[in-house]
Amino acid sequence: MQLSTEVGDIVGQAESLAGLALSLLFMSRFAEAHDTVEKAITLRQPFFEADHLHVLARILIAREEFKKAEEIFSLSRSLREDSGDKLGLWCDFNLLALVAVRRGETRVAERIMKEELCLPPTALQEAHLLTLNAIILIRHGDLKQALPLLTKADNIYSQVKSILDQAICSQYVGIIHLRDANFQLAMEHFTEALRLHTQIGNIQGQADDMNRMCQTLLVQGHPQEAEAQISKTLALHIQIEDLSGQGDDLYILATIYLAQNRLVEAEQTIRQALEIHKRTESNYGQARDLARLSEIVWRMRIGGGCELEDSVDALSILRQAIDLFKNVSALAEAHEYDKLERLMTGGDPDMVVPMSLSCM
Repeated sequence: MQLSTEVGDIVGQAESLAGLALSLLFMSRFAEAHDTVEKAITLRQPFFEADHLHVLARILIAREEFKKAEEIFSLSRSLREDSGDKLGLWCDFNLLALVAVRRGETRVAERIMKEELCLPPTALQEAHLLTLNAIILIRHGDLKQALPLLTKADNIYSQVKSILDQAICSQYVGIIHLRDANFQLAMEHFTEALRLHTQIGNIQGQADDMNRMCQTLLVQGHPQEAEAQISKTLALHIQIEDLSGQGDDLYILATIYLAQNRLVEAEQTIRQALEIHKRTESNYGQARDLARLSEIVWRMRIGGGCELEDSVDALSILRQAIDLFKNVSALAEAHEYDKLERLMTGGDPDMVVPMSLSCM
């Protein structure tokens, strides 16, 4: 950057700024990354560089500003089509499919994979496609098919020394083991993901790993230890201004309170989580929050003595959650909460939905 500035090389300055923005993104310094890539884009105006737009879109995805990211990708794809940049197009479509999964639009993601990602141009792109397929399978509840895909992807990431992608693989393998109630294996993979994310300074990844470790502790019957850990996790998500991550942490905290029968605190906390997930348009997050809220309300009403601010009905809240789960193709969760609906109508006050299902 310094050398390009000294010789007046605008293109070189812009390239250096875009590279710096990508490094800042990997370190979860999202505001700085956004400002830096905007400077790179401004330097090149009235021309646009597709790779710079790609970096901007990745930053927007990390901040869960999905609509803006899709708009940027539309411009980037147009530029790449004009220049015949097939690898760049593949990378843009790969991230578009990931956005679709994050928004709960798995059918859209599957269409993109079938029409645009059918021929990965490099080994790394093949691994990315394997990972994306695995994430969709996990969302559908098909864990047995997802695991070998992640194993194959991780082998490729290891060969090309992509540490961030290895961390992501470990995280999702941990999710599979957590859902299968293999708690020791789940914790081992979350711990490995945390080590890798820490190695490259990726704070968002570290916080997400810690969130899932807290879930594992809670399912194993260690609510006090989980509560101590989740406060640290929430502090990290606040540090990097990751709103959706904060909502995920509050969801865990509310579940801890529920496990300890601290129902008023649980109800207040889950409503905070729900509000955040509404702001970030996280449909899956909202579904989890509503499902947990329904259980909290149900227990409060059965126990008596607790007045809620609003006149609410646990069963209607749960049905909203089930509909949302189905809309985002979270079939395992929808099935499990169908059981809770039947238990609610049967009046069993001791049923708690397994936390192992609520970790995406």
